[in-house]
Amino acid sequence: MIETEIGPQEKLPPPDVYGILNLVDHAEASKAIIVAGIVEDWLQTMLLGAGRRTLSNSQLSEFFEGYGPLSSFSAKIDIGYFFKLIDDAAYRDLKAIKNIRNSFAHTKEVATFKTDGIKQKGHALTNWTKNCDLRQLYYDRAQACLDQMRGVIEHQILVAALANMTHDVHPK
Repeated sequence: MIETEIGPQEKLPPPDVYGILNLVDHAEASKAIIVAGIVEDWLQTMLLGAGRRTLSNSQLSEFFEGYGPLSSFSAKIDIGYFFKLIDDAAYRDLKAIKNIRNSFAHTKEVATFKTDGIKQKGHALTNWTKNCDLRQLYYDRAQACLDQMRGVIEHQILVAALANMTHDVHPK
């Protein structure tokens, strides 16, 4: 008879098919987190358009990565609002989207838009009512924020193009 040591895999409980099927419930959380990530990326793009055009990639990473002053979603929201790149409603909605995203991302339980903590944070979204479909409202408000940021980014592109045209017409 051959003796073997028990490996770590033998100490785990057997797989639970029903538990695995419950992963489908996590799809709602995944979608909410992905939408918030897209919104944050657009917010960063808008901030980049409002900033200096001459920064190197390493300088930009000092601002937006690690412990940089604009590395968090919250900081990007605050700076966008401070510099009037987003209006009051978008500011409130972006804060709510961030808070809802964080609730989904940092729970150890299966969470949905019907989970108490998520529902409570949803009250901060523009147009929230007691009987609204919070999931749909979350996506609608994210889209409204994206639409506002797209308008700002398009304006930034136009201003930059006009500045380049003026520079080309009137060289120093």
